[in-house]
Order: sequence, then C-alpha cells, then structure tokens
Amino acid sequence: MLAPAADSYFSASSPFNQALPATTQAVAGTEWAARALASQPTADIYKYGVPIFSDVTDQTPRYHVTCTKRWGECPLSAQPVPVPPDAEPSSGSDAAMVIVDREAGLSYEFWQTRRSGNAWVASWGAVVSLSGLGNGGDFGPGG
Repeated sequence: MLAPAADSYFSASSPFNQALPATTQAVAGTEWAARALASQPTADIYKYGVPIFSDVTDQTPRYHVTCTKRWGECPLSAQPVPVPPDAEPSSGSDAAMVIVDREAGLSYEFWQTRRSGNAWVASWGAVVSLSGLGNGGDFGPGG
C-alpha cells in the first residue's frame, strides 16, 4: 500500500485536504462564535486535544488492544497495533490519541484509552487508511 506524501494525511480528495474558497463566509447568525474565538482562547488542547504519534518503525512494539464497549467488533482488536513507547493519551476524559503508521498506510485512533499493565485498553477506536478520505473507519465501524 502506498502512503501519501510525507507532509499530508489521507488522499488529495479527502475533506481534510480541501482549501476553503476565498469567498467562504460564516453561516448567518454565527458571527458571535467567530468573535468569541478571536477574542479569547477557548480550547483545552492539553486535556482534550488529540496527541498524534507518528514515530512508528518496524521496531515499534505491537500490542493487541482490547476494546471495552460492546458496539460490535472493535477495529483496533483485529490486528496488533504499533504503540510507540512514549505514546500517552490526552489527560481529559476522552483519553484520546492517534498513532500514524506511514509504512503500513494506517492511522489508529483511540478513545478513552489507557495502559493496563503491559497492554493497551480503549473504550473504542478506529483504523483508517491514510490513502482514503480519512472521515470514517476503513476497517470496521468508525471511531
């Protein structure tokens, strides 16, 4: 599987890789939101951001991830997942993190994840192809 260019994720047609037209305007009635975002910080990027780890190599340890939600077969449980030794989920209640394996062309997305001894546990997650659109689970249900 071919991975996308080193400076981008997902295919060129992904909604995440589309430029907004210069004529883009805010939806009527939402100007207050733009003013609020411009006037003060509102995001807690430390507790609720999503850390992305992309330093995966063939030496990166692989783990069988157990998902605790009974929403069907968890995509993270289908194969060993590379988890870099320094991987740490966000500290908020989402405990989110993403691991990008460019060689395999996959992104592993974790929700409410934690280490459990020498294993990883998540409430749920997704496995997304880096050559796809990036807006849904390519290997089972989305995250």
